[in-house]
Amino acid sequence: MRNLALIRVIEPNTTHAAAIHLGNCAWRSHVLYDLPQLNADGNGNASASIAINGAQPLPTTSDQSWYIAVDYNATLNCDSFLTNSCGDVVAPTPR
Repeated sequence: MRNLALIRVIEPNTTHAAAIHLGNCAWRSHVLYDLPQLNADGNGNASASIAINGAQPLPTTSDQSWYIAVDYNATLNCDSFLTNSCGDVVAPTPR
């Protein structure tokens, strides 16, 4: 599975930890996959791309949903994750 996170409008020229979590932005749970650090440019835009070998498929039910959370800090501390921004991961709908 390949994942791409594009985050906009975070504080310019800052570094933040990010991860894919089980749950959603309203019901938060544990980290499934760490993402590379996000380095915001002068406009506050940052992106990260990661290939996850052997990843489970994207969830199709709300009880197994995922979300991407960005921490205020540059390193991920699962005991005190301070979310700066959050976005639910949504599986694409077949056309």
